Amino acid sequence: MDVLSYPVLVNPAPAVARWRLQRRRVVWRVVSLVISVLVWAVIWWLNQANLWPGFWWVVGISLGITVAFLVGSIVGLVLARRTVNALHEGLALGVGRDGIFLDGPVPWSAIRAFLVKPPRRGRSATLVVVSKAGTWRTLPLQWLDQTPAAVDNAVRALSGNRLGLDLAPIDRNISVEQQLQLVAP
Repeated sequence: MDVLSYPVLVNPAPAVARWRLQRRRVVWRVVSLVISVLVWAVIWWLNQANLWPGFWWVVGISLGITVAFLVGSIVGLVLARRTVNALHEGLALGVGRDGIFLDGPVPWSAIRAFLVKPPRRGRSATLVVVSKAGTWRTLPLQWLDQTPAAVDNAVRALSGNRLGLDLAPIDRNISVEQQLQLVAP
């Protein structure tokens, strides 16, 4: 079965860059927290005798906001690390005259549609491959080494124009469920 006429590889560089950015954010949030604690300690030390009644509230709110940003950055770092760990180098999608290769060869006759899920909250747009049996397989478009338009052209050309990617949902924010209703069974 010819399914490797057009290989689409995984490009882990964007995920690794995002992980490094999150790691830098955590380091800077820790530095910011340490500086804030030191500044408040110096203010307390120099003004012990004449502190106003709301001093500890201001300190608590100030440090609380800094800690909240630090926790948010740590959560982002953990999520970015999970993404990097889930990625693998190599073939993400093989497209050929006889079908595609995901976890194994899949003939064109077994594929119902190629759908695109719009990006949400900083995540990548996702290519959703729906088989006629109802199984789904997703591939984040951001981590592919080919552009969505190039993958669309390859799918259209090698499937004999039977299937293709409709990239309009990225612009119009159409859900996968709405796209499935438009695709003939």
